[in-house]
Amino acid sequence: MWQDRVKGIFFTEIRDDKIIETTKISDIKKIDIFEEPLRLASTLKITSDKYGNAYALWAQNTGRDYQLFFKARINGKWMDEIVINRGSGYIKLPDIKVDNMGTIHISYTKSINPNEPRRTIGVGKYGCFYLKLERG
Repeated sequence: MWQDRVKGIFFTEIRDDKIIETTKISDIKKIDIFEEPLRLASTLKITSDKYGNAYALWAQNTGRDYQLFFKARINGKWMDEIVINRGSGYIKLPDIKVDNMGTIHISYTKSINPNEPRRTIGVGKYGCFYLKLERG
């Protein structure tokens, strides 16, 4: 998975050192308020399951709020992009894994709003959050 700041976010499948397919999976061109390439790279994540299905996750930070996007390619077909979480603050280091039962586990670090109820583990300005998605 990779991002072109003019065209959007793309997924390229490579097999035996040959490009099989490149698919545009999102029109989002600017996913982070910061221009540093390593910071951008840390907001794009992809994983797969034992059947070869792909699961993509990325965060868009505007400086005041965030959106966490998810998209999956199941049996070779991409589902629609969905926002699985949004709120005030800033997301760092999103991650995604799929277990052997097909359950999707997502974690990320988010700036903590002092007015938000304390549902996080962490000290200081950021807390750790967890989401679980079930296929279906």
